[in-house]
Amino acid sequence: LAHFLEHMAFNGSTNIPEGELPKNLERLGLSFGGDTNAFTSFDQTAYTLNLPNTTDAVVDASLFALREVAGELLFDPEAVDRERGVIVGEDRTRDTPSYRALKALLPFLAPDQRLSDRLPIGDLDIIRSAPRDRFVDFYKAYYRPERATLIAVGDFDVDAMEAKIKKSFGDWTNPAPNGADPDLGQIKPREAETRIFVEPGTQSNAQIYWTVPHDTAPDTSATRRKDLVRSLALAVLNRRFAEISRSANPPFLGASAGYQALYNALDAASLDVTYNPGGWKRAIETAEQEQRRLVQYGVGQAELDREITEYRTALTAAVAGAATRQTPRLATGLLSAVNDGEVFTAPAEDLKQFEAAVANITVAEVNA
Repeated sequence: LAHFLEHMAFNGSTNIPEGELPKNLERLGLSFGGDTNAFTSFDQTAYTLNLPNTTDAVVDASLFALREVAGELLFDPEAVDRERGVIVGEDRTRDTPSYRALKALLPFLAPDQRLSDRLPIGDLDIIRSAPRDRFVDFYKAYYRPERATLIAVGDFDVDAMEAKIKKSFGDWTNPAPNGADPDLGQIKPREAETRIFVEPGTQSNAQIYWTVPHDTAPDTSATRRKDLVRSLALAVLNRRFAEISRSANPPFLGASAGYQALYNALDAASLDVTYNPGGWKRAIETAEQEQRRLVQYGVGQAELDREITEYRTALTAAVAGAATRQTPRLATGLLSAVNDGEVFTAPAEDLKQFEAAVANITVAEVNA
């Protein structure tokens, strides 16, 4: 339903007839698809407008368009029915080997969790058959001020922009009951399991996952320090993998270890190995043994120092380039921070926190 509503944003609202929104924005200098876009992921829908300038005319018209999307969509029955076919067609174009692999992976990683059966494109049976009222009910339940965040980035007077936003959105209310947050399900204890996915013509690859409940700890200096310690250890392991892949007669083409949060449903440590056809046993054994060796014997001081230097170099470069960051990149960073419940920090602050953390990070702590 969420993805369907994203499509309906361009199909008519109280003050903008169907098909006119893209034209209105194009007249302002925004190309449809390039500067005007939207996406739906597992846990958010976002609408983005990359403005050519911040003149009153462009800003006012853009805020007006976003306000229409926020609370004035009409869901014309004929437009709803036309959009069903558009989304079914979109699903066909997405039916690639990597997409099929993802559809096979998620139920294996998160059985009995919503993540496993709610891909953002939507349930096609629902898309094909849901009555118009079901889309309208979802719109009223979830498109509401308390669930929305408007992000503005650019060269403008902050007070003037705030006044424009208040003028455009100050009358936005939604008397309908707030929709319930979805139950994402719980991770259940599992024994070691395997799953084989066959897709002709794709690169041979093996992935090992260790899943745990999603960490809901707030974003603080302490949690960032904890994440840094883990990242340094993973960086050491990945460098070892890279060295192995460059050796004579390597057991794999490439290998990497990582740690990620999967849409607030679970957290997962992963080991990913790519190899030539038929070489799965040697590849997996070597990668797993190297991972086990790091856990058992730890990282060395020289290895840790090297990764700290690499991190410092990257952060220092980010500070040097801070003034050249593009506004879409800044907006994307802010959006991610808001969605993940994190604090958006400047490169200089990132470097400052890094230096404070590594001042007393020891090999023993990384190996703990």
